[in-house]
Amino acid sequence: MTADPHLIAVDPDLAPLWQTVHDRLSAGSAPADIATVTVPDLTPGAVAALRSWLDTTAQRRSGRTCVPQTSAGGTRVPVRALLTVLGLPVEALQPLVERAVGRGVVNRKNHRLRSASLRQELWQYAETRLPHLPQLRARMKSSGLENGAVEETRRLIDSLADLTRKLPSTPPRALAKLAHDHAGDPHYFDLGTLPGQRLISAIAELTNQPEPSRPDHLRTLLLGQGIIADGCRSCEGASLG
Repeated sequence: MTADPHLIAVDPDLAPLWQTVHDRLSAGSAPADIATVTVPDLTPGAVAALRSWLDTTAQRRSGRTCVPQTSAGGTRVPVRALLTVLGLPVEALQPLVERAVGRGVVNRKNHRLRSASLRQELWQYAETRLPHLPQLRARMKSSGLENGAVEETRRLIDSLADLTRKLPSTPPRALAKLAHDHAGDPHYFDLGTLPGQRLISAIAELTNQPEPSRPDHLRTLLLGQGIIADGCRSCEGASLG
């Protein structure tokens, strides 16, 4: 096997090496920071090829190698030296690895940092839109993102903010009508859904009442704010525990 970057990228014997480097990049390491990796499951043929490219004549004569086996059974590969042999700059490491593995590198560390920043911005936004519902904000924050999505949670915040600021509804209106007007979907606040449960929590907090669980108590709470629960069907099966 010759030290050709186009060939070694598709050589199945070297797949464990590129997967190991891919994992390091995905964990947040920069290409320039990866000097050496320890690779499990390299075949004897792959180890022999790496040693033929990387070991100097003096190392071979003395029985030493720069691609040694570890006590745990892995193989330590000097990535920087390998790039030099391949005639590649360090910037070429990620494209080479992505081609070899068959998928792009997603930096999980950066993704986690971006996700944390988005969550912080979202809860700050909730404070500006729902200042009158601190208990609900605290519950939402402790539960995490609604349905796991920032945009869906932002939609819920906006819909609750718009609706609750116009309560009590005069004259009384159907829940489906209010959901359509404030969320764009007549079923958005159906009480068997998470948005419907959040609406009940919001109204209970606004009126300083405990959250009801029985359907008739749900209807009474809603009607007290001018909301008619659509023939009561949306109350059936609602659980607010």
